[in-house]
Amino acid sequence: MVSKSFIILVVTLFLFLLADVDASTRKLDRRKAKEAFGLTRERIIENHKRRLVQLEKLINDAKNQIKDHKSGRKLMESEEYEKVKKRIELYEQKLAKMPAEPDERDIKRMLDREKMRLDRKSQRDL
Repeated sequence: MVSKSFIILVVTLFLFLLADVDASTRKLDRRKAKEAFGLTRERIIENHKRRLVQLEKLINDAKNQIKDHKSGRKLMESEEYEKVKKRIELYEQKLAKMPAEPDERDIKRMLDREKMRLDRKSQRDL
């Protein structure tokens, strides 16, 4: 017959090994997540292009609001009309200042910042 203390010892060892496997699996999952969701050079360029398209869309939407107001389809109060006109100017200035692609210095800075953020997060998770 197996003693009760032996069974407790075996169960404890099993749980300890299970916990260790789970911890190493979590570390692997974290590494995969970093690779899958971490910021890469391609994602930075993709996000930059997406912002350019979004700014163009915002400009077009604001211009359509002005056109609708002038045609009488959807009238705005004078204060709102001025805000929309100002928004168009600001969006156009922003679009003019943004380069077609981010420069290497900006990309490196963003990648370094992302690496530091992920390192701090992994230190907190330990």
